[in-house]
Amino acid sequence: MAASISVLLLLALGLMRAKLPLVRMRRPALSYAYTLVREYVIEHLTLEQYVHSLEGSQTPPGR
Repeated sequence: MAASISVLLLLALGLMRAKLPLVRMRRPALSYAYTLVREYVIEHLTLEQYVHSLEGSQTPPGR
């Protein structure tokens, strides 16, 4: 699961680099979108770790 999230983040960064003029023109909107994605990822991973701890699973989250 963590691998798919990291792939999505890399894809998003690649798209942002491919459209540099857009990044320069709309930096506040893109930084807001990046913040939303980052908070979602942090919240999702934290929730996944919490669920694994409740289950008592010995496998690390993301596998």
